[in-house]
Amino acid sequence: PLQAGEVAIYDDLGNKIELLRDMVKVTAVQHVEVVAPTIKLVGDLEVIGTITSNGKRVDSTHTHLNGGSGVPV
Repeated sequence: PLQAGEVAIYDDLGNKIELLRDMVKVTAVQHVEVVAPTIKLVGDLEVIGTITSNGKRVDSTHTHLNGGSGVPV
């Protein structure tokens, strides 16, 4: 349940935006799309899931030659 002063908008599919006391929470049934020339995040970013950039998976599971930090093998 929402506390006094909190608001939410939602549809019949389960998508919703909640303006809560301690956060803004967006719940999407499919995906969230942001269209803007620049997207700026201020603060720490925590991702739970896979990150894909330009069609390539970004992760820390690759290895480097001789323990270096050069191009992945």
